[in-house]
Amino acid sequence: VEIRPLNESLRPNCVNRLLICAENVGREEARNVSISFLSYVEFLSIVGAGDFERSLLRPGEKWNMTLTVFVQPKVYGAVALYAMVSYNDPRGASYSETTQVGLEVEGEGSLAISKVVYFPPAVVPGDKYVFVMVILTNVGDYVAKDVELVLEPLPGLVEPSYAGAEKAMIPYMPVGYPVNVTFLVNVAEEAKPGFYEIPLKVSHDGLNYTLYLPLTVREKAVFKITRMEFSTQPSAGARGVRMTLEVKNISNVTAERVRISLVSAYIRGVTSVFVGDLRGNESRIVVMEIEFDESAPSDLEFEIEISWYQGERALTSTMRKEIELIQPSRWPNVRDVGIWLGFAALGSAITFVAIKVRRGFF
Repeated sequence: VEIRPLNESLRPNCVNRLLICAENVGREEARNVSISFLSYVEFLSIVGAGDFERSLLRPGEKWNMTLTVFVQPKVYGAVALYAMVSYNDPRGASYSETTQVGLEVEGEGSLAISKVVYFPPAVVPGDKYVFVMVILTNVGDYVAKDVELVLEPLPGLVEPSYAGAEKAMIPYMPVGYPVNVTFLVNVAEEAKPGFYEIPLKVSHDGLNYTLYLPLTVREKAVFKITRMEFSTQPSAGARGVRMTLEVKNISNVTAERVRISLVSAYIRGVTSVFVGDLRGNESRIVVMEIEFDESAPSDLEFEIEISWYQGERALTSTMRKEIELIQPSRWPNVRDVGIWLGFAALGSAITFVAIKVRRGFF
C-alpha cells in the first residue's frame, strides 16, 4: 500500500485540509487496511481523526482520505507526517509498515509598521524637508524579497521634497526582522491642522498592499501687520523716523519669544524689537526709530521678519512690504556755486564796460 499526498503545500498559522491517497500497487487484495497518521513535531498538529480503516483495497484501487492539519505561525520549509499502515493479504498474512509523508509549508512575507518618527517632531504647515523614518517589521511567515516602497503624496498636505524622495527599496527581510527606511517630504503651507494617514504602497513577491503612516499636523502661529505708520513722511536720507507697527497673531496658538525685525540694505537704526509672548488673536504695537540710506530708491521694498518659538521649535515668517520715499531737493556743492558766481561776475563786468564805452568814458 503506497501513501502519497495529493496537495503537498500547507499554510502556516492556518488549519489545512490535506488530501492523502492510499493506493494498492500490488497484485493481490489488501484486506482489513488500517492507516494511522502521526506527527512527531510540535509545530505540526493533526486536528480531529487521524485513523482510517477499510475492509478491502483491490489491486490498483485508490483510497482518498482527508486529514485536517494545523501549522503554527512562523513555520516554513519541509515538514513530514508519518503514516503507520497495516493490512492482510488473501492468505491471512499480516503486514505492517511506517511511511513518511513529505509536505511543504509555504508562507509569505507581510510587512507591518512598528514605529514612525518625524523630524522635526512637531510638524506644522510649511515645513520643508521633513524626515519621515519608518520602522518596518516582517510579521509574515516567510522572507520578503525585493520590497519596493512608495510613499504616496496627498495633494494639499504632503509631497516629496524632490524626485525619488518618496521611494525606498529593501532587498531582503527575514521573518521578524525590522528595517529602517527614511523619506523626505514637504508639508503644504495651506495644510489644515489635524490627524492624517499617509498611504505607503508595498510590493514584494507578487503581493501588493497599502500601509498607512500616522501624521499629526499642528497649528502654526500666523501673523498679520494691521497697521504701519511713520512719524514723518519717509524720504531718502531721513533720520530719526519713528516707525509704528501693529502686529496681530491671527491663529489660536501662543507664539513665544516673538521678535520683529526689518530686513533691508537701505534701512538702519533700531531694526529689531523683542515683543515677548503673543497669544492667539492678540495684537501688539512696536515702535522702531530708523533712518533711510541716501541712495534708497523711491519705491523701497523691504521685509518684515517675525521669529518665534512654539514649544521647542524655532519658527520664522517673512512678509514683504513696499513704501514710497520722497526724494528731497539737493543743494549744489560749493565748487558749482563758485563757478556760477564767477560767470555771473564776468558777465556783469562785460556789461559795465560796454555801457561805459557807449557813453564815451573810455
